[in-house]
Amino acid sequence: MRSGASLPGLAELAASYMAVMQRYTPHGPYVIGGFSVGGAIAYEVSRQLTEQGERVEQMVMIDTCLPGALGPGTLGRGPQAWLTRQWHALTQSGWRVLLARGMRLVEAARQAGPPDPGDSERRRMHAHMMAEFARVLSAFEQSLQPYHGAVVLYRSRGEDAYRSVAPGHGFAHMVRGPWAQVEIDGDHMGMMAPGHVEAIAADLSARLNPSSHAVAQAPASTAAHPSFHQEALT
Repeated sequence: MRSGASLPGLAELAASYMAVMQRYTPHGPYVIGGFSVGGAIAYEVSRQLTEQGERVEQMVMIDTCLPGALGPGTLGRGPQAWLTRQWHALTQSGWRVLLARGMRLVEAARQAGPPDPGDSERRRMHAHMMAEFARVLSAFEQSLQPYHGAVVLYRSRGEDAYRSVAPGHGFAHMVRGPWAQVEIDGDHMGMMAPGHVEAIAADLSARLNPSSHAVAQAPASTAAHPSFHQEALT
């Protein structure tokens, strides 16, 4: 993403992804997924494909969260937003969350090398990128439409998991097909690192090939809708 550039809306992004997909694979069945913001694009791609009459066998979101499902201060900047996040973490998850975050900051400072002249520009670009993601996702959330298909959400349960306060990271009430939320060790970025990502791969393989694998099951919950249930992987 170029510095200062604006992202198009999620529906427009999804349409461009879908056009490329169908250039190489004109018809389904499809398995579509994405990590973080990419999961929201996968949701919209899957929804648009099903509207066209195509079959989406499985839609996968990896720690994709709508802004309305986030805890107080998550998207804010500055001292007040930082204090809001810490207080929310303390009241919702206890002092262990704050201790883990503090230890990570200390370790990052310990491993930091000499100042890099490019750090300031990288931080500025990262802040712009995150602001664009928040803007695009907020607009997408306001116009979110139901999806009629099978969904699995892999949700991090690391130290930053407190940030999401809604079932299914805010998507569950709009899913009209079978839905599973599977918790994975690690924080948002760490769950994609070696040691954790293998659990996602194994579970997804089992879901796509149920005759040759066993998928962990858990009691159903009607908190979001009758098909919603939670599972946990280690």
